[in-house]
Amino acid sequence: MKKRLYIIIYIAIFLSTHSVYAQERQILNQAESEYDIGRVDQALKLLQDHLESFEGNTKQSAYRLIALCYLSKDQDEQAKHYAKLLVKMNNYYNSAEDPARFQDLI
Repeated sequence: MKKRLYIIIYIAIFLSTHSVYAQERQILNQAESEYDIGRVDQALKLLQDHLESFEGNTKQSAYRLIALCYLSKDQDEQAKHYAKLLVKMNNYYNSAEDPARFQDLI
């Protein structure tokens, strides 16, 4: 009986964690789509509204995309701030596929 309870609790925790991650990815994907079609302000709002809830790789991707959004708006200081946060989270971030302006920030 105790073993079943532990299994049920484990499954519930796993499913809730997976659900949160899926929601984070969905928000990030929506922001990337907005950025790709030139809706930079909408992408920024979406990311900044949910930035505190992001974790790990999703947060790194959000920092990258926010920096790219600010670069596209020619707000270099803001872009630099988020690029620094990205590098702080991941010292080994590779920006080889990113635009040259972003690579210069990293």
